Amino acid sequence: MKALRFTILSSLLLIANFSFGQTGLFINDSTLFFSSDTVTQGTSIIYSLEIENGSPSTSYTGNITLQIYNDSTGAGGLDSIVKVDSAYIQAVTISAGGSLPYSDSIYIDPFYFRSGINTVVIWPVASDASGFITLDTIRYNIYVLHPLASNKPLNIDKIVLYPNPFSSKIWFKGVDKKSIEQVRIFNLLGEEILQLQIKETSPLDLSELPKGIYFIKLQSKDGKQIIIKTIKE
Repeated sequence: MKALRFTILSSLLLIANFSFGQTGLFINDSTLFFSSDTVTQGTSIIYSLEIENGSPSTSYTGNITLQIYNDSTGAGGLDSIVKVDSAYIQAVTISAGGSLPYSDSIYIDPFYFRSGINTVVIWPVASDASGFITLDTIRYNIYVLHPLASNKPLNIDKIVLYPNPFSSKIWFKGVDKKSIEQVRIFNLLGEEILQLQIKETSPLDLSELPKGIYFIKLQSKDGKQIIIKTIKE
């Protein structure tokens, strides 16, 4: 698959609301990370980014909503995007000129994501801070597979991770170890920190990981994926 790129979606700029003395929230496009550029309908994909405070002198304190859209036509206009998800970041502070790292996952709902190339649009909104506006968005192309594209799909409905939260070891139930090609673990910044092999009857020993939130990505030999969010206490 060709290398994918992301661009600033200029057609979504809220220029009409801008006046001198205001500043805005940006997405640092060099930090945008997706765990894969290929994903199957009905599974999830991890993304991470940094939200920047464009003010050189004023801290931002409040809530931020990341609006997630799918550009259904690729045209880039407001009339072609459909809201598919949102993430609410509550009570955060971004220092003047500073940034906030954030990571989450997007469910690839077959109702909104067609098979083939789709464009994910991420749009940060300052929920309750006067004078702060959204100045840009980020776009990223993903290739979406139909779940019937393979004769042996990964049955995500039967996979269970437990305990969750965990303290040292985790088990997977409902996993055919012969179908799993790799297990990858990402931190909140979207950085891959471990690659492991999974066995149906043996736990994964994650006792060396510090406490925090992690994303565990299972990928089958036929390209199917599942991403599970977990917490180490």
